[in-house]
Amino acid sequence: MFQSHISTLIKHHSFKSLVAASLCLIIFGCSRSESLSAEYQEACHGEPLTTVAQRNQALEDGFVINQQYKCIDKASYLAMQEAEAQRIAARSPEALARKKAEAEARDAQIARQREQRRYESEVDPTPKYELRYVEINSASVAELTHVCNIKNGTAEDIVKERELNGQFGDWVDVVHRVFAMSAAQNVVYASVCGLTVNGQSFDGAPADEAAAQLIYQRYSHYK
Repeated sequence: MFQSHISTLIKHHSFKSLVAASLCLIIFGCSRSESLSAEYQEACHGEPLTTVAQRNQALEDGFVINQQYKCIDKASYLAMQEAEAQRIAARSPEALARKKAEAEARDAQIARQREQRRYESEVDPTPKYELRYVEINSASVAELTHVCNIKNGTAEDIVKERELNGQFGDWVDVVHRVFAMSAAQNVVYASVCGLTVNGQSFDGAPADEAAAQLIYQRYSHYK
C-alpha cells in the first residue's frame, strides 16, 4: 500500500509538472509570437515589459509605454536616440569650435553696436532749431519759413493775403484768412516756434525753445 501511495504521488507530481511546463510553453510561445509580429515590431522596441519594475524603469529612462503591447513605444525610443545623437554631436570638437566662433561674432557685433551708440551720443545728428520771433505782418517768405511748422507754400499764402487785403489784426484774423493756419494745432505750433501777430504770441502758447525743438524735429523733413 505504501508503494502504491508513492507511485500515485509521483504520477500526480509528474502531471503537475507537465501542466506547468505546458503553460510556460504556451505563455512564452504567445509572448514570443506577439513580440515577433509585424504589428508589434512596428509599435515597439525590444521585448515586452512583463513586470512592473521593467515598466517603471522604462518610464524613469524617459520612454513612453505602449499600453496595447506593454512595451517601449518605438517612436519614443527613436526620439530618445535622436536626442542622444544630437547631444553627442553638440559636444563634438567641430560643434564646440562653431559655438565658440558664433559667440565671438556676437560679442564683436555687440561691441560695434556699443561703439556706434557712444559715437552717436557724442556727435548728435539731431537738427537744432534756433528760436527767434517772426512777425507775420512784416516777415518775408524766407523769414516765415523759418517758423518750424510753416512750409514754403503757407508762407507764400500769408504774404499774398497780406499784400491783397492788408495786415492781420490778430490771431483770429490769421485763422480766418489763411487756410493752412485754420487748424488750431498749426496756430499753436507756429506761436510756440516764434510767430507773432502784432508782437503777440497766441494766447496760451508762448514761444518755447524746448517745445519748438520737438516740433522742428517733426516737421523739418517735410520742408
